[in-house]
Amino acid sequence: MYYIYILRMENNKLYAGHTYDLQKSLAEHNRGGVSATQNNRPVRLVLYAAFETDENARQFEKYLKALRVKLLGISDLFKTSATPAIPVDPLSKKFQLFIM
Repeated sequence: MYYIYILRMENNKLYAGHTYDLQKSLAEHNRGGVSATQNNRPVRLVLYAAFETDENARQFEKYLKALRVKLLGISDLFKTSATPAIPVDPLSKKFQLFIM
């Protein structure tokens, strides 16, 4: 499986990424091994979605990041504390969504 995930950083801002090993990536963020989150630890997993292919996971991550301009009109949705509603087709069989 491949995953996209959203983390809430200590400063209450959000970070999105993708991985094939969710637990390893979360540990790496909390260890300080990811420059984008290293100064705002600990991070907490708030949402992840599982995909059958890496391509589908990357496409969905790209979609999430593209929403930043459409919904909020800012340069980076995942560096704000705002949590917009994300339209998801519940009939789609391409991924599973897990909200923590």
